[in-house]
Amino acid sequence: MSAALETLSALPAACDLAANYGIPVFPCKPTKAPYTAQGFHDASTDLDAIEAWWTRWPDALVGVPSGEASGLLVVDVDPDGEGWYREHFDRLACARIHKPRRGHHLLYRMPESDIRCSTGKVAPGVDIRAEGGYVCWWAAHGFEAVGDLADLTAPPAWLLTLLERPQETRSAPTPSVTADQWARVLQALESIDASSASYQRWLEVGMALHSTRHAAAFAA
Repeated sequence: MSAALETLSALPAACDLAANYGIPVFPCKPTKAPYTAQGFHDASTDLDAIEAWWTRWPDALVGVPSGEASGLLVVDVDPDGEGWYREHFDRLACARIHKPRRGHHLLYRMPESDIRCSTGKVAPGVDIRAEGGYVCWWAAHGFEAVGDLADLTAPPAWLLTLLERPQETRSAPTPSVTADQWARVLQALESIDASSASYQRWLEVGMALHSTRHAAAFAA
């Protein structure tokens, strides 16, 4: 590798990750969007490919896929999650932490569990980068990193339990319907002449009942 290329931005750090830790990398734009067509799927440990990328895009950020490809799971703590981070810092038992401009990246070994990327599943402002995601490797760009990659551990058991549970989805509450409201619904239905009402008319009635969630709109 030429001496001139070694001075370009994050190329040495990208090559170090690939050659010494077996972590595949790919180039990202300053916006953090991938430069390559397939994004993190293009990540490689091939030094010639990495050199070619950073020759073409010397300003590239170092992107690293999370999940099985790199063996990494990353807990991405945004400013909104700093309270959670401070509260659980000792229990997080993280051996490697990156400190970008905003928040923290906590690096763990990817467990064998099927853990996918998620947003706010653990806590507000706390995102998970696992299978199907990637992170920018801010330590390659002069930001502080605490700990050694060789010392990575799996997430602590309590955190792993949170990561493995299904993500809750919130649905709108079903409105309650009183006996008086039901009576008014029945009265309205009885006023329709069943012998003369068209199919379209009954369809409109059914759609109206469905859209009002069991006639809650009849409430006074």
